Amino acid sequence: MSDPTPNADDFAMTEGQIASLAQGDGRDTFLMTGGTISGAFEDGDVAQMTGGTVGRVDLKLDSETA
Repeated sequence: MSDPTPNADDFAMTEGQIASLAQGDGRDTFLMTGGTISGAFEDGDVAQMTGGTVGRVDLKLDSETA
């Protein structure tokens, strides 16, 4: 079965540390409940954050309409 949303990324983080996150094209989801993104989080379309820290956010929202 093919992916109904090409280039879509689903990312979830509960703990730990990463340098950066760039989700790219497509309708992307992001959930962060803990941990650290020390640099930038880029290109997310739907984001929920209840904990943790992010150095910089640049969502670059997708131009597609729902």
